[in-house]
Formats: sequence, structure tokens, C-alpha cells
Amino acid sequence: MSKKSNIISDNEESPKIPARIEIASFYILENYSPIKRVGYSDSDMITSADLIRELSEMASVTVSEISELMWGADFSVTHCGSKIYWQVYRKDE
Repeated sequence: MSKKSNIISDNEESPKIPARIEIASFYILENYSPIKRVGYSDSDMITSADLIRELSEMASVTVSEISELMWGADFSVTHCGSKIYWQVYRKDE
């Protein structure tokens, strides 16, 4: 009897990340920070819809994909009225 291995061998390719997700991730990390750093403005708030609009000419992403990227980068959320905002620090130009 042979045993099946659950380990992926070195010659198998790992799943590819879609280019639009890579573009969105790069854009977010280049323009925003989840913590105050030198060269970044004071705290600001932005919605997922705002980020989608900013990215619209570069990549087509969904609200759930933006949320996944923002949570993955340790951004926090805040509520103002009935809207949910991401707390960000914008990169100074």
C-alpha cells in the first residue's frame, strides 16, 4: 500500500494571486498606513467604496476583496453614523 502525501512538492506551483489583487495591495500599502509614521498625515477615514473608486482605473476589485486586503494589512475600522470607515494615515505628497 502506498501512502498519499498532503505535502505539496517543490515542483508544483503555488496558487497565483490575480494581478488586480496585487495592484490593489501595492496601491493601498504605498498610499496608506495603519499606524502613524514619518511622512504620513494625521489619522483619516476612508470607506471601501472610496478605495474602489481610487483603484477604478488600475484594477477592478470588490468590497470584500478590499476588506480582505485592509484586514490583512492590520487597518482598523471605525463607525460614524451608519457607515463603516477604515482608519488610515495618508502618505504625504
